[in-house]
Formats: sequence, C-alpha cells, structure tokens
Amino acid sequence: MTKIVLILTLILGIHTTLASEVNFNDQVQSLISIDYSKGTTEERLDLFKRNFLKIHHFTYNYGSKLLFKINEGKVLNGHELNLIHESLSAYLTISNQLNEFLKEIRPKTKKSFLKDIQSNRSFVQLKWLDLKSVLLSHYKNTFKVFLKETTLRRIIKDQMNRENYGLGNLGDISDSILNKKYRKNLELAYILFLEKEDKIEEVKSEKIDKAVMDIKSTIAYKLISEGNDLKDLSSQDGLLRNTGDSINNVLGSITNSLSYGFGSVAGNISWREGHLRDNKKAYNHITDNIKPLDLLLEKRGFVFTDFTIPGNWGHVAVYLGTEKELKEIKMWDHPSVVPFHSKIKEGFTVYQVRRWGLEFVTLKTFMNLDEIAIIRHRNILDRDTRSLGKVYKDLYDQIGKKYDFGFDAMSTNEITCTEIISLSYGDINWPLAYQVGRYTISPDNMAQIVLYKNSPVDFVTYIRATGIDKVDYKDVKGFARVMRYRTKLNLDGSTRFDQYSRKCTPKKIRVQGGLRLKRSCETEWKHHTYEGGTL
Repeated sequence: MTKIVLILTLILGIHTTLASEVNFNDQVQSLISIDYSKGTTEERLDLFKRNFLKIHHFTYNYGSKLLFKINEGKVLNGHELNLIHESLSAYLTISNQLNEFLKEIRPKTKKSFLKDIQSNRSFVQLKWLDLKSVLLSHYKNTFKVFLKETTLRRIIKDQMNRENYGLGNLGDISDSILNKKYRKNLELAYILFLEKEDKIEEVKSEKIDKAVMDIKSTIAYKLISEGNDLKDLSSQDGLLRNTGDSINNVLGSITNSLSYGFGSVAGNISWREGHLRDNKKAYNHITDNIKPLDLLLEKRGFVFTDFTIPGNWGHVAVYLGTEKELKEIKMWDHPSVVPFHSKIKEGFTVYQVRRWGLEFVTLKTFMNLDEIAIIRHRNILDRDTRSLGKVYKDLYDQIGKKYDFGFDAMSTNEITCTEIISLSYGDINWPLAYQVGRYTISPDNMAQIVLYKNSPVDFVTYIRATGIDKVDYKDVKGFARVMRYRTKLNLDGSTRFDQYSRKCTPKKIRVQGGLRLKRSCETEWKHHTYEGGTL
C-alpha cells in the first residue's frame, strides 16, 4: 500500500512539474533576480524561504520525473537535458544566496541564542533555525535525486564543464552546505533549542507558535529530538567524487581520441563534387519549398565519412531563413534572432555542425551533395514569438561547443549535427540507437521520425541524384524506401510505414557425428508509433 501511495504522489508531482515547465525560465529569473538585501531581517527570511521553496519544488519534482523516466528504461530528450542545467543553476544560485544570508545573521554566541524568548531577536533566531534546517534537508534531497543515479549524475558532470550553464560551482556550493561545520552548527542550535523548548511554548504568541511549529516539522528536528545526529543528512555520499565516473571519463576520452583521429583523416577523403551542386532546377525546387527552421538532410556519396555513418543520410543542418522570410513571421527583430543578422544578410542561412565545428553556409554551398530532403517540425511557425525565440536562442547557445567525437546524445557540452537540433527544437523524443555503451542519434534516426505514426515532424520534399543528369524528385514513399521502410495501406485507407530488419537466432541442428549451431534468420517489419511531447 505504501508503495502505491509513493508512486501516486510522484506521478501527481510530475504532472504539476510538466505544467510549470513551459513558463519556468520566466518564473525562475524573476525569483533569483530579486534583491534580497532589502527589508528587515524577518522580511528577508520570509522572502528567502518562500522563493527557495518554489524553486526547490520545481527542481526536486523535475529530478524525480527524470528518474521515473530513466527507471522505465526511457531516454532523456534535448529539452529535458536543457532543463536540467536551467533548473539546477537557478537552484544553486538561490541556495548559495540563502546560505550566505544565514551565515550573516547567525547567532554570534551560545549565550545570545534565544536569550530573551519574547524579543524580536529570538523570534528571528527561531526562523533562522527553521530555514537553516530546511536548506540542509532540501538541498540534500535534491542533491541525491540528481546525483545518485549514474546516468543522471554523469549528464550533470558533463554539464558542469560548460561555463555558461551555471553548474561549475556545484561542488563548492555543495561543500559549503553539506559539510561537518554546517552540521555541527545546526546540531548545537538544536541542543540549545531543546533545552529552552518548554519556556518557548509558554510564551503566548501566535508568530512564535508558528515558528516553533515550522521547526518541529523539519527532518533535522525529528532526528535530533530522537537522539540522532545530522551526519547522514549532511553527507555527500561520495556522489560528486565517484571513482566509476572517473574510469568512465578515461574510457570515453580514449574512444573520443580514436574517433577524432579517424575523422581527421577520413573527413578529408572525397573524389568528386556532388551531383546536385550546380543544378538550378533542384535549387529552385528547394527554395520554393523551404521555410525557416526546416531541417535539411544530406547524403554525399563522394565523401568517405558518409560510408561510416549508419543509414542513408550522413548529415543534417538547420535552415535559419532569409531576412524576408523572418520578417514575414515577425521574427527578424526578435532578440534571439538579432545575433544571426550579419550572417543571414550575407546569405549564410544554413547553420550546421561539421567535425571542425559550427558554421554558417549558403544554401547553394550546402547543395554540393547527391541527395537532399527537407523535413519540418509540424506547425513550428504557428508558435508565438516567445516559443520560436527559444528555438533560435538555443541554436545560438551551441556556438563555441566542440564536436562530440564520442557521439553521446546525452552530452550537452559537446555536439554533433543532430545534437544541436535535439537540444534546440523542444520536447521531441527523437529515435536513438544504443552503441558502445552510450545513446547516439544519427541523421538517419532523425529522418526516421517522419515515418512514425503520430509523428510531430513532417516530410516536405526529397531529391535524389545518381548522376549529373539523373535527378529524381521523390515523394514520401521514395523517402521511406531509401531508409529500408515499406509502405502499406491500413484498412481505413491511411498510409503506414514499416521498418525492415533481420532477426537471426542460433539453432542446433543434427549432423553426422553430433550437433552444430546454425544461424536462422527471418525478415521482420516493425511499425513505430511516436510517443512523447511536441513542444
């Protein structure tokens, strides 16, 4: 019964969190930008507690939601990865501010603590004790939620390396709260409080009664009153300094180095230009169909690295839009688009990641390829300017990141061509593959989502050239075919796409002299249904 209650509580908390995620950035910025130095000490304590609990409620519930998803065997998407550092950085900021304030107003001596029960100073000290207890227990709970589970902890440690994510001081802030000195100081305050508890309760004051009730509702009070210490509550449990993570980082560095070495050599090997390079008809077809924030899939059959990437598509890029197109959707003067102005005005409307880093190119330059397809996040241009601005902002925030030669889709500190899209286009659960101990997202994975039932991404057009004069304009069925999907009609007349795969199992067969193993393979067709958000 207890387990059922816990699960229901978690689910209800998750739904509350989901509902508040959309406006989280606006809300949290207003909370951490407040000037907490104004007002009386009592007013500042109340303001700190109220706003700390708001941010804690969101961050803790969000961490619980992520754990719930991970424990179900699901993978976090780019929107969720972004929200980790956005929420945690805000949590760290207000936790640090609160901790510094508590140091500033702490009782100077044991004798001065609750000396005159009816004085305003003693009342402030009671509120100080309550808030110091709340900070310790809440911070520890949030700390555990985000750092105890291996996958989530390693994501956060990766994000700590990104300067503008605001997590670089996670270790220092944790050390300043989850430490022996903080614990001993709080334990001593509780010993003194318990000694004077009877006298405090004799005081006829509603606000003191409320302060005492708040103190008694804390985990710290419960532990101390039962004869325990706060050692476990203040321990970091070795989570930030985990040996397994260190070994994982070493192995990851080796893999990345090997991938980097191979890419540096193979990436320079090509033997011709693309069949569509100077094809005016194909270029005009693309410009007639393309819209801002469309995704451009690329196949270059003349570059060696394309043969090392699984599937048909070897690359994907973002079309930012021209000045005219952005003015038409009222986004040209939006603050998130302004940083792109100079590049767009020069005609560099394609934004992409190659192995040497992020770059802007013209659409004409991009079309030095053999195959190109446009796919589009459904109704993306129908969003309000605030939501569209978030996409452009997240795209711009990728500038300065190094190429992810480990192809780890859970890493946000380094990126690939697909990862900038996953991190920028909102709450979309792109198809992933699990390879060499990590989740990856290839251009083919990104293209496949178009063929899923209930997909939030639409097919727009596809051009395939097998020679300079051999150019075909394909529909979605042709698009599906090159990715090894078949097209079938459902009973209601709608179209579905099934993915081809081969399933092989070893079977024992009798031969002269005994048994031997033989592989038996069967063709399987799998139909995929999209599950997840579409922000």
